[in-house]
Amino acid sequence: MPRSYSSSPERAPPAVSTDVGRLLPDGNGNIAAGSTLDENYFGNLAFPSAQGLYTINQSGRGTMTLTNVGTFIFYMISPNNAVFERFATGLVEHGILVPQTSGSYSAASLSGTSYGFNLSGLLVGTDVKENILGQLISNQSGAFTSGTMDINDLGTLTLGEAISGQTAGIGPTTGRGAMTLNRATDNRNYLIYFVSPTQVFMMEIDTNRLDVGSLVNIY
Repeated sequence: MPRSYSSSPERAPPAVSTDVGRLLPDGNGNIAAGSTLDENYFGNLAFPSAQGLYTINQSGRGTMTLTNVGTFIFYMISPNNAVFERFATGLVEHGILVPQTSGSYSAASLSGTSYGFNLSGLLVGTDVKENILGQLISNQSGAFTSGTMDINDLGTLTLGEAISGQTAGIGPTTGRGAMTLNRATDNRNYLIYFVSPTQVFMMEIDTNRLDVGSLVNIY
C-alpha cells in the first residue's frame, strides 16, 4: 500500500529541510521505483528519486535508506502508521508516515465544502518560526472560492486575512499536485499529496519559507 509522508523542520542551524512524498514499500524491505519525494532544503527545491531499502525489528523500530536522499529512523505506531526522524549530521527533520487511500485522484477529489489547514516552519535564513492556521471553502472542482488565514511570525501577527486559491496538476495515481493560496499581499505556492479525499499534505515551495502541514476536511 502506498504511504504518504510529511516532515517538518526545527530551529536548528545550520540547515533545515521539509519534505513531502509518496513511498511504495513492498513488504519485503524494498522501497520500490516510482516512489516520489519533494524537498525544500533551506529554500532550494529538489525532487530526487525516493526508492531504497528498509528494515523493521520486532519492537517496531526501523531504518529506511532512500537513494540520493539519506537515512531515516522510524517507529511503527500502528500496523500502517509510523513516526520518523532523519539521521543526518547538521540537519534536523521529523515527520509522519501514513497509508494513502487507493483510487484515482483529481481536482474534484476535494469533494468537501470546508477545509481547515495548519502549517508550521521557518523563514529561510532566519530563526523566525512561522505558524499558520486557516480555513478554505472549496467549490469541489479544485478551486477555493474564499477563506481566511492567521499567521504568527515569532509574535508578529496577521489575523483573519482573506484568501482564495486553487489546485492544479493532480496526478491520478500519485495524488501529487500543486496548490496556490492568494493573499492581498502575495501568493503562496505549495506542493501537495493527497492522503485521502479528506486529507492533503502540503509543503511550501516558495524559496523564502520552509512551511509544511496538512489540509483536512471539516464538513
